[in-house]
Amino acid sequence: MKDKLKIVIALLIIVIIAVILIFVLKPFESKNNSINNDINSSSGNNRFKEIQYESYSVDTYELVNDSNTMIISSDDLQKYCSSITEEGLLDTLRKYDDEYFSTKSLIILRVQENSGGILDEVIGVNKDMQANKINVFIKRVAPEMGNAVMTTKNIIIELNSEEAINVSEVEIVPEGIDYE
Repeated sequence: MKDKLKIVIALLIIVIIAVILIFVLKPFESKNNSINNDINSSSGNNRFKEIQYESYSVDTYELVNDSNTMIISSDDLQKYCSSITEEGLLDTLRKYDDEYFSTKSLIILRVQENSGGILDEVIGVNKDMQANKINVFIKRVAPEMGNAVMTTKNIIIELNSEEAINVSEVEIVPEGIDYE
């Protein structure tokens, strides 16, 4: 009888440990799959539309407020450029002209980081049709030890012009942080 009781207690402990591990580890699951699942599961009601895009970053050292800007014309770009002073970013933006904006648009994200070693990676972009906004999913990659140099990163996202129609907001959706 004591042996059966020991087995039952051991099994009960194993079940309790398994349940605890499930609840402890669940918050650390990657959200990357949920982005695509949200897009795919919602595609029937046209709430989200996955956007094809290209993205790259231009590092600057201006300290500015975080801002997300949709640029749909060369006039918009000129207004935006008049508000910044960083030559590296201005040089990058000079390649966009009337011909580019005839078929494409830009999103420029300015993200402040408390360490220049933190990398911001765009892992997805979708359009929320109901809210008339574009969601930009960003994952941060940080070194074990940062350098404590405040930086501003400019993330430029190129997309087709039709994706910018009726967009009133661009929102950054954080998708966690990985440590190197």
